[in-house]
Amino acid sequence: MSGKSYRVFSRSSIDRDKRVRYLLWLRISLAVNAIVVLLWILSRRANPETPPVDLAWQGALKDSAQNISQLNKDLKATAAVLQTVKNRLEAETHTAVSHASDLANAIADSHIETAADDTSPSLAWLAIGIPTVPRHNDTDYLTSTLEYLLSELPLDSTDPLFDKVRVVVMNNSPGQHLVYAKVQNRMTQGPHDPDDVFAQKAALYVEFVDNPGSVEDPTPEDKPEPDDFDNPTNIPGRQVRRQTCDLIELMEMAQPIAHYYLFMEDDFRMCPHTMRLLPYMLAKLNAMPSAQKWLGLRVSYGMNGILLRSEDLKSFATYMRTRIELLPPDLIWLEWFSGHGPRTMANRRRPMAAYRYNLLEHIGAVSSFTVRVERPAFPNCYESMADVWSLARAERFQEKKCPNSDLSPCTMSVDADDWMHVPLAKLEPMHALPPP
Repeated sequence: MSGKSYRVFSRSSIDRDKRVRYLLWLRISLAVNAIVVLLWILSRRANPETPPVDLAWQGALKDSAQNISQLNKDLKATAAVLQTVKNRLEAETHTAVSHASDLANAIADSHIETAADDTSPSLAWLAIGIPTVPRHNDTDYLTSTLEYLLSELPLDSTDPLFDKVRVVVMNNSPGQHLVYAKVQNRMTQGPHDPDDVFAQKAALYVEFVDNPGSVEDPTPEDKPEPDDFDNPTNIPGRQVRRQTCDLIELMEMAQPIAHYYLFMEDDFRMCPHTMRLLPYMLAKLNAMPSAQKWLGLRVSYGMNGILLRSEDLKSFATYMRTRIELLPPDLIWLEWFSGHGPRTMANRRRPMAAYRYNLLEHIGAVSSFTVRVERPAFPNCYESMADVWSLARAERFQEKKCPNSDLSPCTMSVDADDWMHVPLAKLEPMHALPPP
């Protein structure tokens, strides 16, 4: 704050200055006339033989006497006005001070009440959304998915990740998902079983929610289903549209609770060290001047392993609502991030980053879909993200262009000497994991 002081002039202060100047002029005039009269009297006493003044001089003296009398009256009137102004200013000042005091007290009371009533938790660093549905013969992938994920999260309160992650598991078949009910029951019993570390971590990090079903499929019920083996325009069927609605539901529920959001599926396991790598990658992206407006980060494939900022997650969910009838969710994602969909052109100017290695491994052999076309193999843990057949070129790691980087596009990179010597950036690929 500057050391200068500024005087504020109000209308009342300007009027008061005018009256003061007028009063000063009156006093000077009175003093001048008094001096003239005094000199005349002294001269008369010193020269008693002086002939009487002429009539003009006598008239001037008479006028001066009248002026002095009028000045006295004006002085009294001015003094009365000034006293009135003074009284009014004092009254207004007292009122203003009283109002300011009342306002300050009200604000203080409001802050105290707000602080007392504010029990809302602060935002988590990361939310991980996992939609889940029952599979044939109640095959259980959800337990393995959560066990691998929770093995990455700490119970040690001094760990930087402690209580900074929220895992939201959404049951998209309320009342019909036996595996979900079994896992949820194990979680809720966790605090009573000191030997079940999995349940203890789940009690800290995992939230189980039933899909409220508020996002509805706008497609008419009598619309015929597309042929899954002959669908060149990728028109989504009822089951795929339901998946899109469920994703929107989960995104909108998780968006307000964390700064970042990671897409996961209920039949993927998190590779070792993933939760240590994610903070490293985000720190690196946010440190790069050309990447500070990055749109997303790919660490796996499908609607899985996509990391977004919370505000971009909201934008994506809003866009997905407009495309439920037109495309499957992974193609809606492609439209949105590439900037080729309606009102998404701004996304073309924002980099889409990819990590060199795959960090989420598919463990589900039993699909949640009735019909599943045969597909090529996907990468396992820490295998390259450069040639994943299902990803668009912009989502793959650019291995040829970035041979010495762990993030692409590497045109975003800061000094390689600063980042490539970070131990986590040089982890050896881990192709083999223990069975789930």
